[in-house]
Amino acid sequence: MDTSHLDISGLGVRRHARTAARCTLAGAAALFLIGASATADPSIRPDSRLIYVSSTAGDDANDGLSPASPKQTLAGAVDLLRNGYPDWLFLRRGDSWTEGFKPFDFSGRSDSEPIVITAYGPGDVSPMVIPSEPSNARPDEPNTYTFGIDFPAEQPNGGGGGGAGPVLVPGNGWLDSTDQPAAVGAQGDKGWDAKVIARWDVVPNQTFSGNFDIGVTAFHINGVDRVDFSVEGGPWVSVDETSVNPRTGVWEYWVTLDAGAFDDDGHIEVRAIAWPENAGIPRVLAGEFNDESAMLGEHSLELFANANGTLDPGEPIYVALSGNDDWPGTRDAPMATLRTAMRAIDDGGIIEIIEPGLYGVDPRADRPFERWTTIRSAANLDPAEVHIGPHEWDRMMLHANHIKFQDVAFDHAEIKEIDAQAPASMWSSPKLWFDRCEWFNSLGWTHTPSGYRPPARGWEGQRWVYSTDTSYRDMIYGPVSHLLVRNAHLERISGDMFQNSLMVVNSHSDHCGGAPIAHHTDVFQFMTPGYPVQGQNATNIIAYGVNVTNLRMAQTFFWRLANGTELKDAAFVNILSNVVEGAPPFSQNYSANNHVLFKHVTLIGQSFMMRKSDALEGQGYDPHNVSMSGCVFEQLTVTSFGTPMPEGVEINNCHFLRGVTYGDNASSGNDLSDLFLNADDGDFRPLADGCLSGRVEIGVGQDLSGHQRPQLAAVGALETE
Repeated sequence: MDTSHLDISGLGVRRHARTAARCTLAGAAALFLIGASATADPSIRPDSRLIYVSSTAGDDANDGLSPASPKQTLAGAVDLLRNGYPDWLFLRRGDSWTEGFKPFDFSGRSDSEPIVITAYGPGDVSPMVIPSEPSNARPDEPNTYTFGIDFPAEQPNGGGGGGAGPVLVPGNGWLDSTDQPAAVGAQGDKGWDAKVIARWDVVPNQTFSGNFDIGVTAFHINGVDRVDFSVEGGPWVSVDETSVNPRTGVWEYWVTLDAGAFDDDGHIEVRAIAWPENAGIPRVLAGEFNDESAMLGEHSLELFANANGTLDPGEPIYVALSGNDDWPGTRDAPMATLRTAMRAIDDGGIIEIIEPGLYGVDPRADRPFERWTTIRSAANLDPAEVHIGPHEWDRMMLHANHIKFQDVAFDHAEIKEIDAQAPASMWSSPKLWFDRCEWFNSLGWTHTPSGYRPPARGWEGQRWVYSTDTSYRDMIYGPVSHLLVRNAHLERISGDMFQNSLMVVNSHSDHCGGAPIAHHTDVFQFMTPGYPVQGQNATNIIAYGVNVTNLRMAQTFFWRLANGTELKDAAFVNILSNVVEGAPPFSQNYSANNHVLFKHVTLIGQSFMMRKSDALEGQGYDPHNVSMSGCVFEQLTVTSFGTPMPEGVEINNCHFLRGVTYGDNASSGNDLSDLFLNADDGDFRPLADGCLSGRVEIGVGQDLSGHQRPQLAAVGALETE
């Protein structure tokens, strides 16, 4: 078999499972493994059939078995494939097809002898497959690779994502509520009374055209069996494993929405159900968005489809300090103030600031927007050049709903507090979104203004705040009481970092907790007085994929919930905390715990204390359905119980640097060089031949935030169960 004419260099250089392949390569014209794992580099086998196709030089009357006689259509070439054989299909470089590979009813012999679809011929322009229906682009059978093929129809379009997830088919609208399913398993099974921990990893009420990838992050003490999705009452689609959502960079359960699948532009509703494995209570994400459902995370996902462009934002209203509010707001004749622009903008519109400077927000705008209305800086400006601040006082009064700030900066020296209120015409709490913004205090991280409150915060069910791809530096607090924090970068935060925030994913904190302030500081803190709704349980909380490096004078974990409340249904997964220089000697778990998971948590330099004190009535550690697995602890300590860990806690596959060794399959030893690649330089990935190897899957997830954060990983930095 003569293969000297082929250029297939680079094929098989990655050997990941399907989910890892999608993580590393989503959206790129590189190796994709569809539907199986690859245990060896694929290669042409003696019984492989080589098939060629060229849209420009081919003919379906040709035999398709050599570069000199290629087929013309993908369908003609696919007809020559054999199910169960390691056949290779070559597409000529520089050619394109408007047909896709689906339906595709062929599978290779095995994961090491797959069907391979790749490129041949001269030049460096990859062949393109661009069907009108993007979901038909790729083959979807097991044991099938595609390599070196461009699928641009699957690339982001109007805010969309990779388009490689299962595409939801809409129904005719929801007629009824989605009921809570019965518990899985039987009473008495482990975790039978534990509800799945699950939240949308999506900011709601976005407008999208093309494909839009939406995901749910979910955990359970018994594992998650699947997450079911349905849009507008259409068929339920099950996703039974995690992979990286190319739109968010997060390992999660995700699907794709196609705006063109809906008859009309406008509001759509997506519902989801996260199911436990073997035993437990499913969590239904299908309620109306209100203060209670937002806190619980049990609301449906409401979005706006815009395939026909009827919801396009139109031309932005332009604002510049040199403008005039009597002008029309064009680029050549910009308005001068955000107040005038907000009064003039349509729902879902864009206000673009085209000159550096400080722009005040005036409460008299009073707009009841239903879709996100964006205030952003122009593309030629650095976000740090455009400051958003108060109009007259040191509080930034914002009487509007669904305001998205993008590519702008906020200086705490100028703003004591954001006083956000929904317009009087709307019953709901106001919603704010900080996307690719910069928060800082120009007077330094020890500066505490009189009457200060954390500006970038939600507050007791009266406002809901989202933060994506945003940095926080030289401040007292980071993002406080947010519904979602994703791809955040915190640096030099002297107070609490993620206080009371309900979902924190793919984020990094560095050199925080280092300035003396009046109270102790924490990374993850939940206390009854400060929780979003007074007297409620802290519940359905996710901290996932968070690296905390050079932590100083702060506790990693602090929970102190009283008066019968509890930390309930909470997952702390893939967390690295490297504590240095003068930090408190311990983190504290000082509350009732009901279904709380610690998975792949690495806590170096600080003990983790389970604390119970008879002197504080109604407070103290009281565990039920608590699991610690695949963790590395400096030390676990238990007060008031003695040495044995109390009932209600299972510990397995953990390593202890010092102190008592707990649980099954435990290991111990305090030499970090025996555990991690290079802990001295902040590389906490486990050694391939160390005692942590094989305990968990190793890797580092994508960082799509644009921040140059170090690529550090806790034990098992890719959670794929």
